[in-house]
Amino acid sequence: KEGFKQLLRRAKERGYVVGDAVKQRFVKNAVKSGRPRVIRELEAKVIIEAITADFDSRYSSTAKITTIAAERLKNIPGGNIPSRRTILHWIKKEGFKNV
Repeated sequence: KEGFKQLLRRAKERGYVVGDAVKQRFVKNAVKSGRPRVIRELEAKVIIEAITADFDSRYSSTAKITTIAAERLKNIPGGNIPSRRTILHWIKKEGFKNV
């Protein structure tokens, strides 16, 4: 009952008139800003290049990968230099395995 009242209140705030058809835009959750991503498409591309550059880089530590990525990203406008831990979390999330 309380949930319906909140839903109705939100729909009215977004332009719903009682008796009209309920449309998705009246009740859909608003987009939340949240924390911005540190590793965007640009950073991801540079990190993948650092990991897959040559066979020896396959055995690199995250510190070395971070250093390589930082060197490449500092010359690119808008390039964000992520921390070693952030890169480690991202590498695991992307499915790269320890060797």
